[in-house]
Amino acid sequence: MKTKGMALILAALTILLTTGMVSAQGTAPVAGQKKFPLLEKLEARLGRALTTGERQQIGAASRDLITRLKALQDDFAVQVAGQLGCQAEEVKELLPKVGESREGAATGFVTRLEEKLGRKLSAQDKQLLLSTFNEKKAAAAPDQAAFADKVSKITGIPAQEITGFMTQAGGGRNR
Repeated sequence: MKTKGMALILAALTILLTTGMVSAQGTAPVAGQKKFPLLEKLEARLGRALTTGERQQIGAASRDLITRLKALQDDFAVQVAGQLGCQAEEVKELLPKVGESREGAATGFVTRLEEKLGRKLSAQDKQLLLSTFNEKKAAAAPDQAAFADKVSKITGIPAQEITGFMTQAGGGRNR
């Protein structure tokens, strides 16, 4: 159990480091590193740079969200593997990483899954996959709403706008 928890923490930290949400020294992006798109949207909306304190608070909320979404994605992989008769690790390899852009992710995932399985999915398999995906998406909605509320309290930007930024930026949205 400790190993799984530690792996989730490391995964979340890796995502945050690679997105520029935090650096090894703190929450400011490392020079030359791409900024986290959500932070860019927040700063543009505010008309100013986020303070170190705001970045730290948003970073903490982001880490919590990523951990929760990663657990949902792992559950999704286990369900899909059970439905299709393959290994969960094979499914996980094909899924976009939590926090990455989801543009075209569903179509790409099905194509990669069919290639991995060496067969086309039946209409029934695709329907079951869609149902499982919709369950995962519904399960993620409360965590995403809670994240938007936290960021709203930190920045003063309405939560509905934060949710829109998350969709535009691709970060934190789970398709």
